[in-house]
Amino acid sequence: MVVLGLIILVVAVLVGVVLVMGTGSPDVAGQKVDISLLDTVTVSLNPLALVVAGMAVMFLAWLGLVLMRSALARKARRRRERKDLEREAQQRRAEDEAARVREREELDRQHERELHDQHLATETARERAAVAEEDARRSRPDGGLPPRA
Repeated sequence: MVVLGLIILVVAVLVGVVLVMGTGSPDVAGQKVDISLLDTVTVSLNPLALVVAGMAVMFLAWLGLVLMRSALARKARRRRERKDLEREAQQRRAEDEAARVREREELDRQHERELHDQHLATETARERAAVAEEDARRSRPDGGLPPRA
């Protein structure tokens, strides 16, 4: 692309030089070109002034295109950066949510283990109490009958 742009630039400069040199010849230099603007104003220019005005107009057109292109490129870059930032933020939110879910699941598993351990301890205590009551009943001389009131 750079080479193509350079070739076009060289051709444009050469054509400009040929036009300026062509308008400077003695048989053309004395002529005037009448330009009518909106049928109300007529401007008379010599060929050299007309060529220079054309070059100025082309330069302004080129400058406008370059400015539009750079503005569009900047806007596209900002949009791309914004999308990247939004994607990263969404990914961070998803990772944070996944971490919260994992933490909650771990807390739930820990709570379930504690409940299970507590249940086992309670069952063991009940079994021991039942065995102790049975031993106490067997060791009584009256056969474990409750005392009469």
